[in-house]
Amino acid sequence: MGLWFQKKTELDLSQLVIDCHNHILYGVDDGCQTEEESYIVLDYMIHTLNYQTIVFSPHIMKNGFDNTSDDLKTHFEQWLPRLESRYPRIAFGLWAEYFMDENFQSLSKQKNLLTWHKNHILVETAMNYEDMNCQHLLYDLLMSGYQPILAHPERYTYWNKQLDTLEHLKEMGVKLQLNLFSLEGLYGNSVKKWAEEILSNNLYDIAASDIHNSRQVDFFSTLKKNSKLSQYFDTIQNSILCSK
Repeated sequence: MGLWFQKKTELDLSQLVIDCHNHILYGVDDGCQTEEESYIVLDYMIHTLNYQTIVFSPHIMKNGFDNTSDDLKTHFEQWLPRLESRYPRIAFGLWAEYFMDENFQSLSKQKNLLTWHKNHILVETAMNYEDMNCQHLLYDLLMSGYQPILAHPERYTYWNKQLDTLEHLKEMGVKLQLNLFSLEGLYGNSVKKWAEEILSNNLYDIAASDIHNSRQVDFFSTLKKNSKLSQYFDTIQNSILCSK
């Protein structure tokens, strides 16, 4: 079943079911800064787009966002009763977006990682320079029993137009996650075109928003009008993340 018409002229984003990459957990990174801002984003995603599951994915990055899994769990668990009261039919969860650096290597060896759906782990690498250790780290995760999901490969400028690199990662067993807002030009026209090419070659496994603040809600509205994208979403497998 392809994606996804709400009307003949709109994408039905509710078929995604789950948003697994976002920065809605407030006050912990460069995402939403207040509980009220988080509710603005959640209200739209739940009441307008009909998402059924929201999994928060705050950054864990040495010398950037020095969050720990324990601190994030505590913050989430303190907020969860209010979330469940406001959105009683929605499932909420927590994992993290890990930047693959030396700190990440240490955490992975200690098995101290925030994962989702048993063993899935969301990771990112440097945007503007190629870390030659990246593929080695992904391989180590696979060998350790994790299922790595590489966030927004379309944003890594050094891989632009290198379909063979992404195909190699997929052959290794890595899953690739599309940032939906890449398709609307949030990160520039070059990233937009590269995302469209990756999508048209059926290399993405997961699609998520990576939404950071209430101002970005408007990108959902414009994305819904892009009905021509429906033909490319047959291989999106968000459903694999819908049960914990």
